[in-house]
Amino acid sequence: AAQITAQWGSRSRTAPTQIWRAIRARATPGNTHIGIFYTGSSSGTCTINTCERNEQSGIRIGDNSAADVLRNTSSDNRGHGILVSGDAIPTLTENTCATNDFSGIAYADQTSGNGANNACNRNQQHGMYLDQRSYPVLTRNSCLGNKESGFSFFSRACGTLRGNVAGENGKQGFSIAGHAQ
Repeated sequence: AAQITAQWGSRSRTAPTQIWRAIRARATPGNTHIGIFYTGSSSGTCTINTCERNEQSGIRIGDNSAADVLRNTSSDNRGHGILVSGDAIPTLTENTCATNDFSGIAYADQTSGNGANNACNRNQQHGMYLDQRSYPVLTRNSCLGNKESGFSFFSRACGTLRGNVAGENGKQGFSIAGHAQ
C-alpha cells in the first residue's frame, strides 16, 4: 500500500492545487507511517478514504495545510485517527475515527479550523483531544465509548464547542485541564 503525501516542493512542476485537488476513494492500510499526509502549505480535498492499521496516524494535516477532509474512515491506527498539527487550518466533516490507539481526532500546536459531524468512538484515549494552543470550532460531533474522555482540552487549548455529544466514556464526557479554556 502506498502512503499519500501532499507536499509542494521546489522540484515539482505542477502546483499542489492541480496535483492534490482531490484524493478520493483510496484505501491506505498498514503503512509504516501515515496513511494520508498533508504537509507544507498543501490544500485540497480528501474524500471517502479508508486509512487503517497505519503505524502512526491514519490522516495527518500538518504545517500550514488547509485540507478539506470529508467522509473518511480512519480506524485501528497505532496513533490518532486524524492528527492536526503545526498551524494547520483544516475542515474535518463527517469522518469516522474509531478504535485507534490514541485519540480519534487530535488538534495540537496552534491549529484551528472546523470539525463538524465527526464520530470518534471506542478509541484507546480520547474521542477528540485538543492540546497546546489549538482553537478549532467543533460542532455536532459525537465521542462515545472512549477509554479516557469524549472531549479533552489540555495546556492552553481553547476551542469552541457547539451541540456535541459525549457519552459512555471511561472517565469524563468533557475534560478541561491545565490552562485550557
